[in-house]
Amino acid sequence: MINYFKKQLNINSLLLNAIYILNISLPMLIFAFFFLSKKYDESVDYMLVVSLSLFLTFSLSGNFRQTLIADNNIALCESVLIKRIFISLIIFFLSFFISFYILNITNFSIIFIGTLIPTIIWLNEINLILIEIKKDFKNLIFKFFFNYFSLFLLFLSFFYLQNKFLPIFIIFYTLLFYIQNFNFKLLGNFHYIKEIKFTFKVNYISSISLNLSSFLFKYEINYFLDKKNAALLFFCITVGSSLSTITFNSMGPKDFINSIKLSFQFILLLIVYATACIVTYFLVAKGIMFQDYTNNAAYILTISIIGGLIFTYSYILRQNIISKDQYRTQGFMLDVLYSVILIITVPLLFWIDKDYLAFSYFITSLCSFLIYYYYYKFIVKKL
Repeated sequence: MINYFKKQLNINSLLLNAIYILNISLPMLIFAFFFLSKKYDESVDYMLVVSLSLFLTFSLSGNFRQTLIADNNIALCESVLIKRIFISLIIFFLSFFISFYILNITNFSIIFIGTLIPTIIWLNEINLILIEIKKDFKNLIFKFFFNYFSLFLLFLSFFYLQNKFLPIFIIFYTLLFYIQNFNFKLLGNFHYIKEIKFTFKVNYISSISLNLSSFLFKYEINYFLDKKNAALLFFCITVGSSLSTITFNSMGPKDFINSIKLSFQFILLLIVYATACIVTYFLVAKGIMFQDYTNNAAYILTISIIGGLIFTYSYILRQNIISKDQYRTQGFMLDVLYSVILIITVPLLFWIDKDYLAFSYFITSLCSFLIYYYYYKFIVKKL
């Protein structure tokens, strides 16, 4: 057992990973707050706008985080941050335009929030990488407690704050979360903008396909279901996918580069995730949550959680594949194959039987496992 787990216990690393987790989880946490406060229409509209904005921003990341950390290049990180600030302005207005004129979402507050938050976390990703590279861990404990306590206050605001003031509080929290990690001295380095180049490599094909398919997956669910049931399915998928999302965007790029052994941080995350899922299931089963839904809510949540565990393991296999230079291109092509399956699953299940849409996330997770496991088992490991 000791040989199976990699030992990694560093308080600064744990705190920084906790802030990484909050950064990448913020869009889905806001959705969960909308849903739990029974703002079902707003939650679905918000999810669509957020998914669109995540596609437009993180498609341009090109799996860049692990490269920046590996290179340990501060100047490169600062250059990327300045470029992202410039590009994010374009993305913000583009996402706003598509949400209003194409997705036909008319709630401007929801559009603004759903566009702002992904843009902010996309920029903040580089801020956190700079903290990690520079080992600038001062005030990290304060930032950790301040951010999570503020998040708790934000959660309460969904239940006790008047609707007209809620968007203001969300925007204030999001900007405050970003500003505390930003080095304002970088604002004088806008000469980096002149160096912006758009090079289209295979890693961008992977990034674009994964983020586009994720958006279309949610759009299709919204198209085939009424908003109340779409909100329930989105929530269950959010709970189920949270482990893989956090792993993919925080510890995954470092912990599973050359091995599929579990790090201490991942085991700790797994324990927290399992506890949260058990508590959530208990609340749903006892009728404390989801009072507006029938008894199948607990069932949908269960299969989504199982799907999340399967998808997390398939991600670990994927990360190990793309960490090896000789398999990286093939690994990115596997991402494209999975993305195609993700796009066609919802219409196919709806065509068979509308009730089967509850299995959509579980089925796509199982497909991802089969794709990456087959390649890892019979190609990577065999050689």
